[in-house]
Amino acid sequence: MRAIELTKRGVMQTVSKPSETLKPGQVLIQSAYAGLNFTDVIIKKGLYEYQKEHLPLPYTPGFEATGTVTDVCETKSIRIGEKVAVLKRYGCLSDEIVADEADVIVLPPDADLEWTCSLIVNFFTAFHALSNIVVLQPGSKILVTSAGGGVGGILTQMASKKHEVTALIGSVAKVQYALSLGATKALTRLNSTAEEKYDAVFTASGTCARSANEHLAVNGKIVVYGFHDLVPTSLRDIPKVLLKYITKQQIDVFQMVYNNQTVAGFNIIHLDTASKEFLLAKEAFLTELSEKTLTRHRIHTFSFDDYQKAFDTIADREHIGKVLLRF
Repeated sequence: MRAIELTKRGVMQTVSKPSETLKPGQVLIQSAYAGLNFTDVIIKKGLYEYQKEHLPLPYTPGFEATGTVTDVCETKSIRIGEKVAVLKRYGCLSDEIVADEADVIVLPPDADLEWTCSLIVNFFTAFHALSNIVVLQPGSKILVTSAGGGVGGILTQMASKKHEVTALIGSVAKVQYALSLGATKALTRLNSTAEEKYDAVFTASGTCARSANEHLAVNGKIVVYGFHDLVPTSLRDIPKVLLKYITKQQIDVFQMVYNNQTVAGFNIIHLDTASKEFLLAKEAFLTELSEKTLTRHRIHTFSFDDYQKAFDTIADREHIGKVLLRF
């Protein structure tokens, strides 16, 4: 098997090694596609605490993939030859994946493995944020930050079916894309007077919580699912990021209580696969694959050997949509 390994901070390389031996309850998957996320950039830079505490180097990162089952060991519901999606804490940037049955989702026989892979982490994150974390009344005003990215794009699509969505994007070049996903309007920055108030703010910039709170209506909710603004894009960027971390914004909890406001955060990769929340997200994911209600977002697919270019595409924060590796 061939895999991408993180050998030391900032250094990845492809390696060849023997296939793993399956344990009871595990499956072997021949990978078709693997998804890249901004968290993978954080891991590569050595800034991901879970990896540093639980996954000693060298190891193979990657949270999501699609492919075909080539072997099983005492599984209850998965058979050889089935198309599957994988969502796990590591190991998906490989042309072969060993996964526990609980981390595998059996797909319809006609599933498009490229499109499906582009959805996994982003869909589960968006669904969990919008359906499990908060309860919103129909017609709510919602702000989605990083709406040109993977999670933000799906959040925009899902939320716009019942609510009025304002998309916050990083550049004018992404405005039309955000509008095509269902946003009522797209902004490149929030106005400084905070005149616009939202019933919910979904953000991947956890250090900007106070700014989000300034635009939050009474009874409003903030949902944080990332901290991409704490990741330096270059050595020159490190002092600015360190300053942002040291001076990161704090929320006035007393004021939030007074205004009946809520702030919540989560990491979808750490959601228990046996939890009711995960099972609801899984059911919604399979329903989406069947009913195809989402507009196809942009997908940037790179060959396995071009993985470095794929990582660079995510790291520069200028891309639109989802980045995949093809095996």
